Amino acid sequence: MAQKDETIKIIAKERRTLCRENAKKDYTISRLRAKIASLKETIKTQEDQLKALEGEGEGEDIQGDGYSYVSNDNDYEEDDDDLAFYPNEDGHEHLDAGMDDTFPMAPPTRSANQDALMQMLQIMMEDREAERAERQANIAALQQLAQNNQGHGNHDHPGSKLKNFQNTNPPVFSKTEEPLDADDWLQTMENNLEVAGVEANDKVLFATHYLAGPAHFKLKFSKYHVPPGLIKKMRDEFRELKQGRMTVVEYRDRFLTLSRYAPDETDTTDKRKERFLNGLHDEMQTVLVNIPFANLEALVDSAIQMEGKLNQANENRKAA
Repeated sequence: MAQKDETIKIIAKERRTLCRENAKKDYTISRLRAKIASLKETIKTQEDQLKALEGEGEGEDIQGDGYSYVSNDNDYEEDDDDLAFYPNEDGHEHLDAGMDDTFPMAPPTRSANQDALMQMLQIMMEDREAERAERQANIAALQQLAQNNQGHGNHDHPGSKLKNFQNTNPPVFSKTEEPLDADDWLQTMENNLEVAGVEANDKVLFATHYLAGPAHFKLKFSKYHVPPGLIKKMRDEFRELKQGRMTVVEYRDRFLTLSRYAPDETDTTDKRKERFLNGLHDEMQTVLVNIPFANLEALVDSAIQMEGKLNQANENRKAA
């Protein structure tokens, strides 16, 4: 019974969150729709002006600034000898081209920027709707869990696993400027799901609950936030990784981060040790290469100790 009450509380909390989000999204969508309507009206006005200009007859005098400019459909080529001014009926002069002239006027056109903006706004609206639908689907699934939980006291039931999963304090993911963070989030979520004992068919539901946006789990999420091009870049960086000006600890951290993108090159203890050793400073490699370390951790520990001794020796030489 307590388990059922806990699940109901979770659903109620999600309902309140969904209501708040829906209110914000409705306001945003209404503003986007108003913007699209305004753009459509502007484009319609410009198209009407364009049609009006296209419908003007040949040789029509276009009045302006006290002069009338005579134009027709022939190509315009400027020739000062053929230009002459003649008075209008009101006493003003008008320009007459002795040859067939045309004074072209650029009609208003629908700009590419307006098309791009409308497309962007439409995509934003579709994303908002997709996010809302996904959240509502999650609520419905949680409600189904609560109904299934009625009358069951089994701790292996999905309702209890949801609570177990929440107890792992899973991080919420929205977006990041560093794509590697997205991969870290995905691995953390998978670990938390395993710890909570969540079944495979419930993992998508539980994990997407912590996506603050219309992102889909695993494959699509990975391809979007950790694209293949980035994985290749990280793999190449790993292959070229050297300690350089980094400390051993900094080099180790970078090594462990990048090694995830070259699993075939770090899938055994010997491969990891060899690759890490090859990136250390030459003076450290010369000493450490002859020591049979049991694992990478032992190699790193010895490298840190050796680094400390080398630094101390350098300081002593400077002080002497």
